[in-house]
Amino acid sequence: MARVRYLERADLAPEHQPLYDAIAVSRGGLPPNFKALLNSPVASARMAVLGTYVRFETPCPHASRPWHC
Repeated sequence: MARVRYLERADLAPEHQPLYDAIAVSRGGLPPNFKALLNSPVASARMAVLGTYVRFETPCPHASRPWHC
């Protein structure tokens, strides 16, 4: 059993449901870590922005060892 409840779209307030949709579209579904983060919609939104930056906008080259920038 998870210590933090994994939320589904229907569990969220109507104003937070578009956040769920945006994360799900950008990742092809909603991973469990985001379902847990949705307990704090602000944290979820900020983590999604950070993840997008790291995945698509980072100045590090895409190599076998991407942590060496």
